Amino acid sequence: MPDPGLPLSFIDCESRSVVHANASAPYTTLSYVSGASSTNAELPDYTLPDPLPWVIEDAIEVTKSLGCTYLWVDRYCIPQKTQSSNRS
Repeated sequence: MPDPGLPLSFIDCESRSVVHANASAPYTTLSYVSGASSTNAELPDYTLPDPLPWVIEDAIEVTKSLGCTYLWVDRYCIPQKTQSSNRS
């Protein structure tokens, strides 16, 4: 369980953007692995693709129906770029 005072990145299901919030805020989670073609490999970290995969769209709707604002999805809330990928 994360430290409740630690800011994490979440998908804000209302604004449909990745935001920082404290881990004490109610949120749902989804572990999502995309197929061989990465949907956001060329996008900056914390950017959601447009359109979103249906599984993410469904998770956003479920999150909202549960009365939560935030959805944590590893694929979009953890930076996918590493320092090693910036090396020549």
